[in-house]
Amino acid sequence: MKRNQYGVNLDEGIALASQEEFDLLYLESDSEVENRLVEWIKSSTTSVVFGGQIGCGKTTTIERALRISEKRPDIVCHFDRNHINPSPLDTWLIVFAEVARFSATQSFPVMVEHLPGLQEILGVSPVEWEESTTQALLEKYSPLALEKHQKFKGLLEPLLQHLPGILKTIIQEIEAILGRSIFIFASGVDKFEPGTAAYISLSEPLTVFASFKTLFEVNAVHLFANDRWTHGLKKEVLTVSSLNWIEDMLSKRLGVYAQTYKDQIPILAAYSGGIPRQALRLLDHFIVQHKHYPNQNDAIIHCVEAVNRDFFSFAKKPKNELLKVVAKQNALETTLVSLPGDLETAMRAVFGNWIILKQPEQESLWQVCVNPVIKSSFDNLSADDPEIFLLKKYATQQGMSANGLDIDVRVNDWQETLREVVDHPIALNIIEILDTISSALLSKDREDRIIVAYENHQNAEIVRAYLEAKSNTYEYQVWKHVVIQGGNQQTPLNEVVNFLSDKTTDIYSLDFVGDFNDEQLSELNLRRDTFIDKQLIWWVPKNKLPQYLVQWTQLRQLFQIFILEDDISRSLTAEEVEADLEFMKDLVESENTAEFSYVSNLQKVLSYLKADKQHAA
Repeated sequence: MKRNQYGVNLDEGIALASQEEFDLLYLESDSEVENRLVEWIKSSTTSVVFGGQIGCGKTTTIERALRISEKRPDIVCHFDRNHINPSPLDTWLIVFAEVARFSATQSFPVMVEHLPGLQEILGVSPVEWEESTTQALLEKYSPLALEKHQKFKGLLEPLLQHLPGILKTIIQEIEAILGRSIFIFASGVDKFEPGTAAYISLSEPLTVFASFKTLFEVNAVHLFANDRWTHGLKKEVLTVSSLNWIEDMLSKRLGVYAQTYKDQIPILAAYSGGIPRQALRLLDHFIVQHKHYPNQNDAIIHCVEAVNRDFFSFAKKPKNELLKVVAKQNALETTLVSLPGDLETAMRAVFGNWIILKQPEQESLWQVCVNPVIKSSFDNLSADDPEIFLLKKYATQQGMSANGLDIDVRVNDWQETLREVVDHPIALNIIEILDTISSALLSKDREDRIIVAYENHQNAEIVRAYLEAKSNTYEYQVWKHVVIQGGNQQTPLNEVVNFLSDKTTDIYSLDFVGDFNDEQLSELNLRRDTFIDKQLIWWVPKNKLPQYLVQWTQLRQLFQIFILEDDISRSLTAEEVEADLEFMKDLVESENTAEFSYVSNLQKVLSYLKADKQHAA
């Protein structure tokens, strides 16, 4: 992603990766965990389980520690993005393919000795092995890649019960050849919810890796789940950041405009709960909402509502009883997380960020809070809570009355007023959607991801053509649209990965139709990182949205969600489109230009609108 050296740098809280991003945006952590992780990378030969909640900065912290230590992992297994169906066999394929990739240059005879037939799949030279492992992992989708993927699985399947022992022997022999410990990074374990079939499929490979120097990237719940593979391992928890640190981060992201929003930054930080990704999403929505609502009070209310909708609408919700107890006691016994059959309570609450872990008070007792942006927290806030204190302070600074952000906190049941705003997603018309996402669509330098839920498919087609036209207002951008079919006998993830492999496209538009089952939705969810560097618009039937979002616990962190109103004629008229066409048509000189795309797509919109008008008459 291209960064602005002096201006605003907004995103959905994706991890910093390049040296440019670290130089411009990195803020020294207020946690000692990073220093301990650096020391482990430099000197340890045993494993460490490094965990934290969604969006707390695990990936950035790991990358920073690797840069400081000047050491990179020998083997990196991306469990969250390299497989199609997270079965045990697919998990083993990831592991052995990555070991083979590392072995290619110096120790591939060890692999061949223990996996006869491997050379027939990967080749005989290091260059062939490197290319073949990339194909077998479907990192570059093609018919040949799919063939190698299937052959590799076919090689492993008869050996399934022996694979743990084979892997352990191979790594031991490679270490003996090298004369040192191998550094393994098990990335993406944090995307798997404990107790699910996909997570269970990781158990055996992770147990083998635990015998070597391995950095496990996990969610906080994995630290408390007491899984067999974690027994005896060093555990490090990346807790949420202080609100002062969050304020500094938001100021850094605003660049020269930080002073303009100095009064709003503390309020946004308070609603972040100390989670950097949530803070950045709040800032992103606040900047957008401020365009719609010049009154900054209204903009803050609507940005909180928008983040609530993005992260928690239709999510698997823990029981209200637990949230109320946590809100009252501000403490959680972490042994509750590992109780069998407890997915509806503590485990779900922590995994989904309904409850935010702050600091440990005792061995298994943690200081916690209910996430400030969710509805349930508003039921239990008191006038002394920091969010309300900041709202009152902000009102005073702005010369407003004590009713704060248009809500009188002195009146009983004031929380209900805010709940009504937050509880229901707002149906936006096309002009409002366009205004909201134009900062992304009008520039190739952004990578934003949007879900538009629609009731009428023809209206969605009109909106898509209109957005494609407007995205070419200033520069030519290549749109590609595809229909992704769900249901039995369908392979939607394959189709999505294949579609996104086209590097000549600027904006990828995907229409999800059919009856997606939970497994297909979960596959997409686990490939979250595949979508980070793309401009995406996903079109989803409104009646299917709840089912999809329940499974998309990770994707919800990256996508903004909009509900398209059913009556499009209220917000877009044939007369307005004709006026735009009249202005632009004389500027068209050739195809493959911004002007041509603008005009051709507006002509489609005009045809839709005229046909709809005639039908209505």
